[in-house]
Amino acid sequence: MLQTKTLSYHYTPNVQLTFPDITLSFHENLLILGPSGVGKTTLLHLLGGLLKPTAGTINIQNVAIDKLSQKKLDAFRGKHIGIVFQKGTFIKSLSVIDNIKAKLFFSKASVSDAEIKDILTTLGLAEKINSKVRELSEGQKQRLSIAIALCNKPDVILADEPTASLDDENAKNVIELLSTYAKEKQANLVVITHDHRIKEYFANTIML
Repeated sequence: MLQTKTLSYHYTPNVQLTFPDITLSFHENLLILGPSGVGKTTLLHLLGGLLKPTAGTINIQNVAIDKLSQKKLDAFRGKHIGIVFQKGTFIKSLSVIDNIKAKLFFSKASVSDAEIKDILTTLGLAEKINSKVRELSEGQKQRLSIAIALCNKPDVILADEPTASLDDENAKNVIELLSTYAKEKQANLVVITHDHRIKEYFANTIML
């Protein structure tokens, strides 16, 4: 469950972003479309607890995350939220699988090697499992970012432009993977993008 009310964020007195209210029941998905510069990534960072709203409330799994201390928020995020960043953050000296295991260590999630390999296979990264991140293409790095976001079995998946650097076939594979995962786990999937190719996969859409 994900709900926001009267959410806003002010970078400066002259740069003030306000966002429409969001109400998602368990397993409902949402596509947020808009051009560059309208605050899509800011909204994703607010929903993921990476930014504190200037005003308004954010409830995830019936927890008001905007009211949590930083320590409790970090723990909550590690357990309940998976974030697919547009530019993934990796430990470039480590292999693909070790990057995933590092995320699992910090989120204290228990996931088997077989489950990790299943995710990588679905994303077309099985043959890169022992490759260093610096050896991956930009598209492969984007898919690794998705694998890292899903590995802790989150209740809410927040994806920032997950298909932007992918061709049509891989974009279709990625959005179907995210949608299937969300349905199987009864998780909420929120995709923020300018990529209109994926609109058909969502019943709920907001334009910023």
